[in-house]
Amino acid sequence: MIKKHSFFLLLFSLLMSSNFCYTKWAPFITQKDPTTGKGARTNKTIKDMSYEELLPRKNKHKEAGNLDVVIRYLETMEAVCPDAENTAQIKLELADAYFEDGQLKKAEKKYTEYASLYQGGDKMAYAARQQVLCCHYQSLDPDRDQSKTEETIELIDLFVKQYNTSDHVAQMKEIRAKCRDKLAQSEMSIIKDLISRKRYPSAQKRIEYAQSEFISEFPNLKVTLAEFETKLQEVQGTTVAKKEDNSILKKEQEKKEEKPLIA
Repeated sequence: MIKKHSFFLLLFSLLMSSNFCYTKWAPFITQKDPTTGKGARTNKTIKDMSYEELLPRKNKHKEAGNLDVVIRYLETMEAVCPDAENTAQIKLELADAYFEDGQLKKAEKKYTEYASLYQGGDKMAYAARQQVLCCHYQSLDPDRDQSKTEETIELIDLFVKQYNTSDHVAQMKEIRAKCRDKLAQSEMSIIKDLISRKRYPSAQKRIEYAQSEFISEFPNLKVTLAEFETKLQEVQGTTVAKKEDNSILKKEQEKKEEKPLIA
């Protein structure tokens, strides 16, 4: 019984020690000031702290590489930040943290907010470039929905127009070319699917669209589209022939039925 009691005392001592208490996984429990390691302990949670209290703690975790905790601090700091200038900085830092953590949807939202709220800021071109990257990395394979691919192209066109002297224009154009290629491959996938499902008129319209939209940019697609057209002609020709045969057979049957009975 004494040994069991001693064990729990030791465990409690470890839990209350500053070195064990202030860790990546326990940012909300009683802790000393992380900037000095001294002073009175506080029972405040992150949500209860002021901006001034949050800032040094966030920086300490950032130095330690505790990205998930940094994100929680930044989310709270954004909500309680007392002035617009620091809010802009925090918003951008939070976007970068989301991006590094792979939370691309959240990162894109924050970069977009920064770009819309702080136009003319010295980080505008950076935020616009990050928007493109977030959107591009969320785009799907050619046989799936291409909304993000199309959105990426729109963002790139806007970036090149607004920041045509940027060092990142070449990178943006390279991403745009990849997006256009993905859209072309997506169109080929759609045509193939329409033919397999016997939706021939829709397939023909898609072929005509692809010829006008992608051939000049991707001449190698001429062969693929020509094969699709040949396939369409074959299946449509077979369909017409079958209809004609059925029509003739039906007429012959009608004639037999119309013959008068011989008494």
